[in-house]
Amino acid sequence: MCQELQLTVEENKQTIADLEIAVQETAANAERQITELQKESEQRVHILMQQLSEATASLVQQGQSDDRIQQLEKDLYYYKTTSRELKRRLREASSSCDSHPGVERSINGSGSPSGKPAVRKTRKELRQLSTSEIAARSGGREQPGDQ
Repeated sequence: MCQELQLTVEENKQTIADLEIAVQETAANAERQITELQKESEQRVHILMQQLSEATASLVQQGQSDDRIQQLEKDLYYYKTTSRELKRRLREASSSCDSHPGVERSINGSGSPSGKPAVRKTRKELRQLSTSEIAARSGGREQPGDQ
């Protein structure tokens, strides 16, 4: 019976040793997994930080764009106001020329020297006139640059 107990004790010692080895392997595996998870977490944090800095830069740029838009709107308002004022002055000057009978205007009320209504064209619709067309339109008069 003593031998049986010794065998049982020896078997139990062997089982304990095997279990201790298994616990150590499990602990090592757990450490590896923890290390991998930490690396993945750090990578995710790094990516998120990059995205945050990009988003912040984008917001700063958007803010600068908004400032630029506001400045352009102010400029537009100024130029529109100035244009209206200059048109008003031109109308006043034109009407004062009309009220003086001795003053001859080079441009009639229609806005063209020939008396025909003015035709508006875009720059794309315009073409360069040839020398003969210029001469025909000027009625044979010499142009200052033709001498």
